Amino acid sequence: MIHPDAFKPLSRNVRPLADLIVHSKLDLPLRMLCATNLSLVPGSIIYVVGAGGAGKTSLLRAFMQNCFGDQSGWPTGVIPYAYAAAINSDRTYFSPDSLADDLLVELGDPFARRSIGLPTDERAEAIERAYLKIGKARRTVKEKFEAVEDLGLRAKLRYLVVDEANLMVMVQRNHVATDYIEFLRSLATRTQCILLIAGTFEMVDVMDFSAQINRRVFNIHLERLGIKTDADAAMFAAVAQGIAADYKVDGALVLDNLDWFYEASYGLTGELDGLFMRARVEALVHEREVPNWTDIRNALQAPRLQRRMRIEADLVEAAFAEEMTPRQKTYLRAARTRSVGRRDAKRHTVAHA
Repeated sequence: MIHPDAFKPLSRNVRPLADLIVHSKLDLPLRMLCATNLSLVPGSIIYVVGAGGAGKTSLLRAFMQNCFGDQSGWPTGVIPYAYAAAINSDRTYFSPDSLADDLLVELGDPFARRSIGLPTDERAEAIERAYLKIGKARRTVKEKFEAVEDLGLRAKLRYLVVDEANLMVMVQRNHVATDYIEFLRSLATRTQCILLIAGTFEMVDVMDFSAQINRRVFNIHLERLGIKTDADAAMFAAVAQGIAADYKVDGALVLDNLDWFYEASYGLTGELDGLFMRARVEALVHEREVPNWTDIRNALQAPRLQRRMRIEADLVEAAFAEEMTPRQKTYLRAARTRSVGRRDAKRHTVAHA
């Protein structure tokens, strides 16, 4: 029988994935982000753009940890950053209401929907009593963002961080992603902080929509790992072995099949991590604690998913090099149509014409 501990979540205490990547591919982008703390003025926008699995979230976490340290070391009343993902658990499209709730939690608002510090029932009663005193059932979205602005100024907020910002493309009818980016930039200006946005290829189409905003934009492109040179191959091998170690896979197996692992992941560290995660599931199904080569091969994504991964990774790099092919432009338009609907996609195109 397999040991029960095998079903416990991985702790990654040996070599944390974020630490591993930061000391290789993300070292320069991390330094660039830390430098913005000393150089960019409030209201500036930092775009971190890369393919899915390129390490955007790992970079953001490393930046917040390396530049600002643990919360226990912050001066009393100071909150240097507020982090939220543009993910709406209630609906399939981006919701500013949900984003405002998450930011209020980060800023310690006691009236936030998911505020911490009080038991759920006690918190609900306290909030209900407070709202009854002011004669309101709940705050509007406008009032929530006004609270974000007020709390941000009080906390001397330096960075307003929005991860998974590509989901802002999945907006409601009569809205486009640029509306929300302009609003967040304005919010950052009023709050005297910097707007830090991370997203995938969908963000490429909304980054250069206004000269007024572009003069305050700083772009960081996270490229996938390559193996064109010996140094590149050595870096990819080190990253792949480190991730394999998290799942107790022998590093020699990775080195013996390095080309296969590169083709399977296309040089994207997140894809490597996902591959080993799925391989571990395969191993557990067959009552093995450590994935073997068969488990890893069985964990490979379906060909259609592999193709999409490569298309989207190539699209980001082509967009930054301003070498998008007609086929890539068509793919981007199709993705926009899938996200916001045909009528909104047409309006989105007109807005960028």
